[in-house]
Amino acid sequence: MQGWTASGPIVINHAIFGGDAKFQDSNFFNYTCCYCEFKRGCDFSNSKFKGDANFKFSKFGGDPDFSDVIFGKTVDLSNCIFNNTLRLKRSNFTGSVNLMDSAFHGDVFADDAIFNGILSMNRTQYSCLYVRWSNLKKGILYNETAYHSLIKNFKNLGLFSDANECYYAFMSEVGTQTAQQSISVHSLFYFFIYSISRSLYGFGTKPEYPLIWSGILIFVFAFYWYYKYRSVTTGSIFDRYGVVESKKGVTVTVDMQSEFTRLLDATKLSLNIFLSGTKLFFDPPEIPKRLTGSRIWMKRIYLVERTLGAGFFFLFFFAISKMLLSY
Repeated sequence: MQGWTASGPIVINHAIFGGDAKFQDSNFFNYTCCYCEFKRGCDFSNSKFKGDANFKFSKFGGDPDFSDVIFGKTVDLSNCIFNNTLRLKRSNFTGSVNLMDSAFHGDVFADDAIFNGILSMNRTQYSCLYVRWSNLKKGILYNETAYHSLIKNFKNLGLFSDANECYYAFMSEVGTQTAQQSISVHSLFYFFIYSISRSLYGFGTKPEYPLIWSGILIFVFAFYWYYKYRSVTTGSIFDRYGVVESKKGVTVTVDMQSEFTRLLDATKLSLNIFLSGTKLFFDPPEIPKRLTGSRIWMKRIYLVERTLGAGFFFLFFFAISKMLLSY
């Protein structure tokens, strides 16, 4: 039936295909083939399924080939048994794909396959699933065992970045599920913790997040120090962050260049205060004595910036260590 075009729905149930089933380069509308057994290979490569494709409770011998297939709607491969290699290379799945309770005794080659809908893998048994997380556009249906199996699969294949992305999606989903289970102080607390962890360091998978937040905080505090420095007409707060002297009776013209210099000095001060929180490479600078405002509050802001610097340094170190240890 190679190159066959169906004019309407096809329903084949409880059928046994003793020889090779060749359906490549065919066009189907709605295709149902449940409780069927393909004793040898079946070839659907380069075919198009405009409607739903249903193969549940079927058994596949040989090497089923669904490469370069376009699935227009949902695909149901639940409760199926694949005794050998399944090929899904470069296939495009428009709707959801159901692999629930299926067993893959051979490898699953889904290289460059695109899953635009949700992939359900609850209680799915497989040894090697060759797929990229970036090609699972809507991820997988939430199930803790399914997520852990997929993360382990990525690590076994050496796809550690995919494993990290999958772990990040899993932890994000855990937070959402926790909040949806019940409206209580306990669930809201954990939802808050998960949200903060995701935003600040990506559950230990995104070391760039602490760097981005650090840069934002450095500039926020820089504008604070710049505001406190604006009334000073001479000197530089970057001059060892000591006493800024101003000549009495001398009027200094403030132009854009001097304002930029003040902002740059304030940024340098903020950077040094922030980095001094680690106590590894930078000593804490002194607070400039001629800054305007309450010195008690300035000391508090000073302490807050140092504390945040130490905190985000720890988050960055933890995330980068976790990422490197996974390789």
